[in-house]
Amino acid sequence: MSRVASTTAPEGALIPPRHPKAPGIGTKIPSHFGHCFGCGDLHPTGLHLVAHAGEGANLTAEFTVTHDHQGTRVSPWWFVVIGI
Repeated sequence: MSRVASTTAPEGALIPPRHPKAPGIGTKIPSHFGHCFGCGDLHPTGLHLVAHAGEGANLTAEFTVTHDHQGTRVSPWWFVVIGI
């Protein structure tokens, strides 16, 4: 798996220095709220992102697709009901 930066700072922008109290590189960043749709472990259908601190201001998050993220199955009869 290759990693591609999803954002790029504008040319000439200064990246702020890492905060002295920032989690160590490779440290798992805990959820800020258990029921958060993005990172909460308690949300029943959430993304359950697992984030780790990287170098500087970088962050890496992992997402595992589950049945809840697959969309819905549409019965062919639904098209008859809506007139398609």
